[in-house]
Amino acid sequence: MGIGSTKIESHEELEVGKRVVVMVHGLASCALQACATKGASFLCDHCDGEDEHPRIVFVSISEILKRPHIMKSLGLKLEPATSRAGVETVKTSTGYTNVDVQPVRGLDGIRTLNPGPESSVTPVYLWHNLIEHLSPNYNCLAFNYDWRRWGDLLFVDELQKQFQQTIEHAVKIAGGLPVTLIGHSMGAQVINYMLGVLGEQWTEGHVSDTVLVGPANMGSPSVFAAYANGPSQVAHSTVIPVADIAEVRIRDVASTWPGLLAVMPTKLAGFDVFERKPVAIRHDEREYHAEDCVPFLEDVQTCEDEDPLGIYDEDQSIHEKVRRYLEDLNLVDARRVWEAGFALAPRIRRGI
Repeated sequence: MGIGSTKIESHEELEVGKRVVVMVHGLASCALQACATKGASFLCDHCDGEDEHPRIVFVSISEILKRPHIMKSLGLKLEPATSRAGVETVKTSTGYTNVDVQPVRGLDGIRTLNPGPESSVTPVYLWHNLIEHLSPNYNCLAFNYDWRRWGDLLFVDELQKQFQQTIEHAVKIAGGLPVTLIGHSMGAQVINYMLGVLGEQWTEGHVSDTVLVGPANMGSPSVFAAYANGPSQVAHSTVIPVADIAEVRIRDVASTWPGLLAVMPTKLAGFDVFERKPVAIRHDEREYHAEDCVPFLEDVQTCEDEDPLGIYDEDQSIHEKVRRYLEDLNLVDARRVWEAGFALAPRIRRGI
């Protein structure tokens, strides 16, 4: 599934003649919503055959508490593919049939991580304060994209068209005034890539200034923990306040996000950005440093292949024992190592 129409989808009314500030968010910094189509009972309360209204799946505390399984809707289906330039890549698409996951459009998607009524009760602030500060003097515009899929080169090609149209539209609204770009974390990586592809001439005509906050062009060692199931800054505390409840689901779905791999530590122009010490992650006697991305991922895959159950501490918990008991009685079919797709989701086989 692609990113949808490349039509400009801004929920803000931009003032003609006023300069536009375009905000490009990073990993896990734009809310995601899901909508189940007719006949899909994944999200609905009373399945009446009607199309479902969108629900916040990243992240709504009330939704997660009410339907913990919706965390799985964030998983992506990965297929081998080749980019237009002939580079091997993965093609990403929504992991569940008839469930469409998209970023929340407009400033609402980046102002807080839980837009809507819930935000007024338990706000998880992202760009809110900056938007409030700049709005009196500038048009503020969010460039929303599915941060999970950044790194899928086919998706990146589609996104480049959307980026170009968004900026050109903003310049037109401003009466020819070039935009100011603000990128945070992986958003800085997105900006640098887009400007590089679109070229110097286009950039000079459409962009006046670029502000990169905490740029993730070199990645971050903290992603080791995020990929290996934390504790991590991506999956815990201020970003997902109820992470402990959905720990297993977060681990399973995050491993399907190319965007997470796109911000693993890397060299810049051949130079090491991070020192070898301190240790990025440690498991028993094995230590991984910033330069050990490939060995780390290879070891994770090996562990999954050899012992997909025994590697995780929570497998010995009461929850795991109950799950195995239900499976032994042929009441529930559930897979511990999750793959995107309804076929592998837990399902009731027969009543007691």
